[in-house]
Amino acid sequence: MVGEQEVERLAAEGERVFYHEWDSGEGGSGAGTEAVYRRGDEYYAVMSYGGKPVGPYGSLWEAVEAIGLESVNIATVAIGCSELGADQVAVRLRAKKDAGHRFTINGEPWLIGEGLVIAPDPAVSGV
Repeated sequence: MVGEQEVERLAAEGERVFYHEWDSGEGGSGAGTEAVYRRGDEYYAVMSYGGKPVGPYGSLWEAVEAIGLESVNIATVAIGCSELGADQVAVRLRAKKDAGHRFTINGEPWLIGEGLVIAPDPAVSGV
């Protein structure tokens, strides 16, 4: 695990390749954006509350899963990924509840559908 001083270096030297923005609707630390950075061939997960970066990992999704960013729920606002398309991200996401909740993936409208499957939002996309 790398030290806390690495957060600034990752942001300066690396590239943010994944983020999960969330908002619980509560004050204080009830919102944030967790991220995965790539530096060279290594991936590091960074929590918004100032924790130490986690990594390195050999793949994007390994880093995403290391801190639970594949889990979506009612607090999820947006997910972005520069290395995968929205449909490629959606099939990797997991929901345990909150059917009907809407959020975006790479700026496109998605929702937690029936059977807790992540699906394009038919109210917006016309699907």
